[in-house]
Amino acid sequence: MHNSTAQRDNAPQPDSIHGMKMPGTILYAGENVIATYHPVLNPGENVVITFSHLFNDGGEHKPFAEKFLSDNSISHISIVPTWANWYQSSDMEDCISRVRDFWQSRFRTASTYGSSMGGFGAITFRERLKASRVLALSPQYSADPSVLLSADTRWEKERSGIVNFLQPMPSGNDYPVSAIIYDPFHPQDRWHAEMISRNRSAKLIPLPFAGHNVARHLVETKQLSDFVTKFLTVADGEAGPIANELILGRRRLRRISQSYWANMGLQLQARKPKLAGKALEVALSFQTAQNPEIMAYVNLILNEKPAEALEWISKLPHENLKNVVAKASALANMGNYAESAAILLDNNAIFAQYPTETSKVAVKILHSGNYSDAANIYEKLSVYLNKKDYIWIYYLKSLSKIEIDNRSVNAAVEAFELFPENPNILELAGWIILKAKYFHKAAEILKLAIKLRPVAYTTKYLEEATSGISSGVGKIWKHDYLLDSAPTKLFPIGSSRLHEPLGELLKSKHLNILFPRMGYFHSPRQIEHLVKWLNGTVELDVSLAGLFFRRDGTFCNKFDEDIFDPDKFYYFRDRVRALWKNSDACILEISSDVSFLYDTLPLQGNPNFLRNVPYSEVWKGAGYYDRYEPEIGVKPSTPSVFDEFVDDIQSLVNECSPKCVILVPHHSDGTIATAKRERIRKAVLNDFGSNVSSIDTQPIVARHGFRILADGSLDIHHLAWEGVAEESQVIGELVSRLRI
Repeated sequence: MHNSTAQRDNAPQPDSIHGMKMPGTILYAGENVIATYHPVLNPGENVVITFSHLFNDGGEHKPFAEKFLSDNSISHISIVPTWANWYQSSDMEDCISRVRDFWQSRFRTASTYGSSMGGFGAITFRERLKASRVLALSPQYSADPSVLLSADTRWEKERSGIVNFLQPMPSGNDYPVSAIIYDPFHPQDRWHAEMISRNRSAKLIPLPFAGHNVARHLVETKQLSDFVTKFLTVADGEAGPIANELILGRRRLRRISQSYWANMGLQLQARKPKLAGKALEVALSFQTAQNPEIMAYVNLILNEKPAEALEWISKLPHENLKNVVAKASALANMGNYAESAAILLDNNAIFAQYPTETSKVAVKILHSGNYSDAANIYEKLSVYLNKKDYIWIYYLKSLSKIEIDNRSVNAAVEAFELFPENPNILELAGWIILKAKYFHKAAEILKLAIKLRPVAYTTKYLEEATSGISSGVGKIWKHDYLLDSAPTKLFPIGSSRLHEPLGELLKSKHLNILFPRMGYFHSPRQIEHLVKWLNGTVELDVSLAGLFFRRDGTFCNKFDEDIFDPDKFYYFRDRVRALWKNSDACILEISSDVSFLYDTLPLQGNPNFLRNVPYSEVWKGAGYYDRYEPEIGVKPSTPSVFDEFVDDIQSLVNECSPKCVILVPHHSDGTIATAKRERIRKAVLNDFGSNVSSIDTQPIVARHGFRILADGSLDIHHLAWEGVAEESQVIGELVSRLRI
């Protein structure tokens, strides 16, 4: 018996399974794989069955080519793994059976289509799906280490969760039409393509220097849409010539592709470095946001040729955080440790987005003897790699080499509490606490260390601690010795704009941030009703939870899925009410003056429980409800005059009493583009009483601007990361002054 459900075509369809956003009609929902059907207005006689590849460095998977196929009016079924399992799960047979029965009852023919891991799935399950055609881009022949040996070591970490390789690619020559597109200069992809062609009848379409991401290359040569549409939908006899047309056309168009030149440089760097350099220069001339091949080249030469790597990084048209980490690494490899550390410490967002990569640079800085900078870097890393013992070992080593102060002792205690059975940590923690003259506590930890690993130097430390106890000159140990008073317990309500700067304060000695993990809220009326619910003065019908809450979160405030589970909702309610009751103060972000009212209950303006709709599609009027759920009768409500909006905020503040309240507006730069936010800003900066403080983020916007995304576009909804760091400091200083 498998943990799965097969649903009727006309059944109400949830938009999320296992926390994954899944558009379309759900055909099968298993523990390891999901299948959805995506109909179009004029479906035709053929359906395309897609298999998803690995997304977001092992992150959430989603339907492959869903937008492309829908835009081209091609009916399709998406098969999506819930994790990086390479379709090696026991529920695949049930899923394939359900998909096969479904398409055969509605269409004449089927094709399978996938890329990379998805290409493996498209070929492996073609026969069992009874599909007549396969299109696979850079597919794998196998993910089994006993088959791969040293031929392909990519994705070892992602594949490590696969216990049994149940679905090998079958052999046979029964393919009427199949095409495998790959880069013959990509050694791993070439090996896979050749192994597949040995065991199956398949047309190999080599595209030199296309790279692993063949689809991106064909987009750049303007061939992908036309080729895929024709190959997957034309009659069998016409598919072969279409493949030949692709090769001929690509020869004419390859020079307009940035990835062609970048992959040429990457593949030739060992044999023909001068030619590789020229090819990479051409790739850079395209001035596009994506330069993964150039960064791959940088990483190849980072250790042996750091100066050249640094030169290439400086040529990239768009600096992103990954490039910054590479730059810091190159500088460290060149011996410029102070400059490397300064780059990392000036970019707080690096620690959140690339903690593992940053830790590799930190080790070099530590071993250089730059202990102070290393300690500062590891202090930040200890927030994001909190469960990694090696981070704490290096952090304590750094601290042990500089002046022992309260920070050192605090870190030692935290590391000891996190890893009470790690002898390396116990020895370092005991030594630091010993040097701070907390002899009783040091002796306690060192005794545990000796029990785990009896070594001479730890015994010597214990003797020193025992001698200190006898002398009577040691300090008295208190658990809260670092603080003048207990830390302020702060309860945040808002969006990622608020949670990002608060995430920077997780290690604050004066703050204990009680992240509620219940998504984002925007208007005063919406937040006021939430506060009433937290206070227990109103209740919420569990059936409305999907409209009152929205699945959103950040690294420090992940969404609690119990909210949408009727059996667990009240456990969530009791948990979050306890947090609210225990808090000293709340910080509220007011980012909208519009409330979406279901009678008098303010709901989310764009809920994503049933479907995940981009805000750009529903920002006008009661857009989401007008378009998708008009029968509910939700209406937008906006204060008609400014004073009414101020009154809404005052009513919210009153509901929070007796807690201290900090108000933060949406970010405004004072221009027409953010004119509506300026109204919110002015309202928030009013005087709402002695227990209310406001933070004006406009000066921060003026100093640092809005965020530049990886593709070079401007995100006017979020501060630049430098601005996030400054806002974090402003919040911390304000709470410190309040000392609630």
